Amino acid sequence: MDSATAARYTTTVALLLAASFIALAWIKLRPWWIHSSTRQKALDEINEEYELLRLARKDIIYHYHWALSRHEDREADVHEEQVLEIDKKLDQCRAHYRAVERGEPSQLHETLRLPVTVYGKGTPGDDLTAGDVSARMRQPSKAS
Repeated sequence: MDSATAARYTTTVALLLAASFIALAWIKLRPWWIHSSTRQKALDEINEEYELLRLARKDIIYHYHWALSRHEDREADVHEEQVLEIDKKLDQCRAHYRAVERGEPSQLHETLRLPVTVYGKGTPGDDLTAGDVSARMRQPSKAS
């Protein structure tokens, strides 16, 4: 056997060993990769939900203080109830995040979607809610 043929055989064997090693590594690491990416996706979704609730809470607190300054106690009470409801949902989000972070198997593939009810005047089709202007940025209506 000449040296060129031996080099080809050696190269072929080396490539086959490398391919076998890569295939074995892929087989061993793929479940870990899938688990890790699924877990991270769940954590990201929970974090997004948490941030949305936190922003809604901040807005409701603004409206609570605004209602108090206008001496509208009933509206302030509604806003206070909303804040307490959101606080409970925030606690649930925190607990769910920590459970997924710890790797509890029942929590890995579940996403927590908590409904948030925002009470206000008007319905989605009204002129009051049309456009990109938020409720707190609207001009107060003039009394006639």
